Amino acid sequence: MSLRARLLGWTAIVAALLVLCAVDVRPGFRLETDILALLPGNEADPAEARALDRFSDRIGRNAAWLIGAPDFAQARKAASAFAAVLSASPAFARVRFEIDADWPAESAAAYLPYRDGLLSDRMRAQLLAHEDEALLAQAQQALYTPAAFLRRSGPGSDPLNLFGDFLASADPPAGHARLHEGVLQIEADEPDLAAGQQYVVVATTLAGNPFSTEVQALVIPAIEAAVAAAEAEGATVSTSGLTQHAVIAARIARSEVGLFAGIQFVGIALIMFWVFRSLRMLLLSAATLAVAVIAALAASHYVFTTLHVMTLVFCSNLAGIAIDYAIYFGADQFRAPGRWAPREALRRIGPAITMSCLAALLSYALLAVAPFPGLRQMALFCCVGLAAAYGTVMGWFPALLKPAPAAAAARLSAHFERLGHWRERLSRRPLRVVSLLLAALTVGGLLRLQHADDVLMLQPDMPDLKQQEKRVRALLGTIPEGRFFLVRGDSAEQVLQREEALRLRLDALVAKGLARSYLAVSRALPSQARQASDHRLLAERVYAADGLAPRFMQQLGFDPALIAQRLKAFESGSAPLLPEAWLAAPGSELFRPLWLGRIDAPNDPHPAARPHAEEWASIVTLSGLKDPTALLPVADGLPGVRLVNRLAEVSDVLKRYRERALLLVALAAVASGLMLAVAYGLRRGFLLMAAPVASCLVTLALFGWLGIAVTFFHVVALHLVTGLSMEYAILLMLPQWKGPATLLSASLAALLALLAFGLLAFSATPFIHSLGLTVAVGVLFGFLFAFVAGTLPARANDKTS
Repeated sequence: MSLRARLLGWTAIVAALLVLCAVDVRPGFRLETDILALLPGNEADPAEARALDRFSDRIGRNAAWLIGAPDFAQARKAASAFAAVLSASPAFARVRFEIDADWPAESAAAYLPYRDGLLSDRMRAQLLAHEDEALLAQAQQALYTPAAFLRRSGPGSDPLNLFGDFLASADPPAGHARLHEGVLQIEADEPDLAAGQQYVVVATTLAGNPFSTEVQALVIPAIEAAVAAAEAEGATVSTSGLTQHAVIAARIARSEVGLFAGIQFVGIALIMFWVFRSLRMLLLSAATLAVAVIAALAASHYVFTTLHVMTLVFCSNLAGIAIDYAIYFGADQFRAPGRWAPREALRRIGPAITMSCLAALLSYALLAVAPFPGLRQMALFCCVGLAAAYGTVMGWFPALLKPAPAAAAARLSAHFERLGHWRERLSRRPLRVVSLLLAALTVGGLLRLQHADDVLMLQPDMPDLKQQEKRVRALLGTIPEGRFFLVRGDSAEQVLQREEALRLRLDALVAKGLARSYLAVSRALPSQARQASDHRLLAERVYAADGLAPRFMQQLGFDPALIAQRLKAFESGSAPLLPEAWLAAPGSELFRPLWLGRIDAPNDPHPAARPHAEEWASIVTLSGLKDPTALLPVADGLPGVRLVNRLAEVSDVLKRYRERALLLVALAAVASGLMLAVAYGLRRGFLLMAAPVASCLVTLALFGWLGIAVTFFHVVALHLVTGLSMEYAILLMLPQWKGPATLLSASLAALLALLAFGLLAFSATPFIHSLGLTVAVGVLFGFLFAFVAGTLPARANDKTS
């Protein structure tokens, strides 16, 4: 293919790509910031995955804010200002500051038609135990104490306060918060929680996902303004929930993308201009990077619809790899300063560039084998970017590149020619001693190597937010734990019945003091079977002709006609309370996030693959857990009930895939060795793979000596170390490319890779830091090993000749 055909063909492809991005990609491009989106879903049980995702989305939109001040009036005023600012923002669907005075009456009114089938656990137990005298004494006492004024049902319709007791039990646990002057108020009484400080609770619900970039664009200024309004009143603001975590994590990621990319591009520009002394070379290199990034963004948009912001942080190093092909092509001119023409590079260095690209693509493509959505994005992004960079170099550079000034090229070529001569004179005996010592240190380091599979690797460290979370959790006393129960069934009724069986065991835990409380839908919405059973119990023990209700009403002096009227009303019965009616009632407001409803796929084309036609689910949360191990046997023998510990499960996933990723590294080395053996022969293929394998082993050994625990992300980074080290081995160890030009290009490529990945080592996100540190260290060792090992084949050839 002629140079003109290459130039025009690739220009047409790039032009089409730019038009496509401007018309279709850019308007619909969306970023994802949810850290958990990086992890694999539960492919074995899609229904459970949908249930947990639905719960996470609902609970993630909620946040509790504590507005604190030395006295209640000041805290209330600051909370009012805080809530007013958030209420004005479209990012928040609901901001609850004041409790509606009519809410208790409205909640009771919604339950009233179903009252004759509703009993609290306490009253049910007493009726079953025939504790008649105790029940009557309680009812008598309740009428003649100040608590009588707080009753939510009158003695005429509910003489024993059975309905009122159910309403009280159906209310969510209040924790340490108390209703005071229409707001929820907390008074700190512990020294480490600022004893004497008054707090007012503000509860918020976002209108969208807290990880949505569109929502965050509205949330960030609203929260900043609200906090400023509260602080202007002399108050402090503490929060619990995902909102602030999501906002700060996204802000850190975006700032790192801008900072790392900016430093990297400036560094690349300065180094490239210093080496090549050519503005044309600089512009062509910049065009190479631009085409690579645009192509990668377009591919990611069409394959994944959303691009994770962590993918952008990681792939900001793409420039440090994609620029390699421009370097290899341009550095070929130092082979013959003043006599070089760009078309010669296609024949001379083109095969090396092609093999380097294939090696890098193989390393990145293997990342897609692990079922991590984030890693698949990174693999696609880098593979497409590198392929586009390769196409740009091979399509544009032969026709457009001009050589650097001959004098400058000659000086630089002379420097690297001297470096090459020094490399050839390296004494073999000291190298042998150093190699043996390094091998011993490597074995020792590998034996000391430790592993870690901590879910905290997925998010930046936020000590201030952690402290706030701890304070809010201690003050409220009702913040759900990370562990919860998922309850599933064939119908809504079965889910509620299974919840009721679970609650019996949870009540025992609470009674033993192993947990403070729990929240379950069936506390406020009994199953139909439970309602029918309670109705029968009431008919036998309370509303019979000689039951407790008429006896007590007679003692109170009620007219016999009123007593008969109440018994007749009970006999007429009522339909049971169903989930649809309950969800529409005010009393269900705080329970709604727990009711997941149907979790099966109604439009599933293969319903026979599912065990049941329908699947329903709910969540039971706990708070104030004292002994997590006490939860382990709770779900034993309960069908459809599973204890979920998301943090432990994510850590277990990271452990399993760390082991698999290590196996993939070994397979990648074998596959790459076979590829090199086909291209260069078995012996040379083995020698070329020695440097990449050694760089991986020494990097791990160094971590062992330094006490750095290896995670899944360290292992993933070894794929990149293998690919980059292979590039340097191909250039520095094969005799056909021996010379100052290839030594310069390999050195420059390694330098820019160190710049790119070294920057990632400073990331505040632990897994990005791990990737950057591993590749930076591995690249350094890979280059050094290839630099030294490149002298061995030459010496072997010298001996044989």
